[in-house]
Amino acid sequence: MKFRRIALRKKSHCVYAIFFHLVIVTKYRHGFLKEPAARRILWEVAKKSAEETEIIIKEVAMEKDHAHFLLEATPQTKVTTFIKLLKGRSSFLIRKALPALAKHRAFWSPSFCLLSTGGAPIDIIRKYIEKQGIRDTED
Repeated sequence: MKFRRIALRKKSHCVYAIFFHLVIVTKYRHGFLKEPAARRILWEVAKKSAEETEIIIKEVAMEKDHAHFLLEATPQTKVTTFIKLLKGRSSFLIRKALPALAKHRAFWSPSFCLLSTGGAPIDIIRKYIEKQGIRDTED
């Protein structure tokens, strides 16, 4: 198996390569994300939230009831800030855009799964996410 080298990023006093695999799930595993408008809004909110928190979204895949993100962060990044922005904004905007979902008090489950990817090569995680459904990529 051939592995691609991970590009190291640099700041004034550090060199780093920090990757996370984030999974967020809809409340009660409802299939809210099967709606194209919901997926579009989630992607737009993710890009905006990533820009504000110095996160790079490497890969996104969405199923009907959950979404996977491969994220690259800086040493100073608070990944939980990104998650709060992502879930809060997307919940509000999706329920506003899709009135049928407005009756639900919560869009996302309050929990999330955040895994550092140090235990597996990035290519393996990328391939896993690619197999998870509808996929968007931005490098």
